[in-house]
Amino acid sequence: MAKGIPATGAEAEEVERFVASKLEQALHYPTQRASKSFDFNKLRSLELHGMEKGLIQKIEALVGCVQLPATSAHGDFHLGNILFVGSAIKIIDWSMFSCKGSFITDYIHFYNFRNAVAHKESWSVAILKKAAYLESIASLCSTSPRHLRAVYCLSRISGELGLRKGAAHVHLNQIKKYNRILSFLTNE
Repeated sequence: MAKGIPATGAEAEEVERFVASKLEQALHYPTQRASKSFDFNKLRSLELHGMEKGLIQKIEALVGCVQLPATSAHGDFHLGNILFVGSAIKIIDWSMFSCKGSFITDYIHFYNFRNAVAHKESWSVAILKKAAYLESIASLCSTSPRHLRAVYCLSRISGELGLRKGAAHVHLNQIKKYNRILSFLTNE
């Protein structure tokens, strides 16, 4: 690929139009249960390394009813992974790509990451806050923000786990963060 120029705030409107067009395309795809996007056995392997026992099973039950457009997903879609090559928008860093995900989680990450950076906090803190984009996407997908938060968190955890050699290589602080956010969502 030709060398690109990182997207910055100056191109925010153009990038947001791009994201909106990708969302519009995704909403026309057939839907599937969001739970089909995740390897729950692999996620349960975190229980051997500090994940609260039964928590993955609870979150699996929570997202079992969620229907989302079946698309691929970048997995880490945010402004820092968007370049301009000439006037064309290009996406880089496909290390968390999933061919059986949903662009909906990418859309959520795009806005959640932006909020997290703006407030200098983790994605796991930012996602728990009320957000207009989340309310809007929940309405478009005929689900609730809580359910979308849960699917998004599973997407992030699965992506982060996929970057490691296995559950034993996930830092305990990460697992504690997963416990905190998934417990919150299952008890919300």
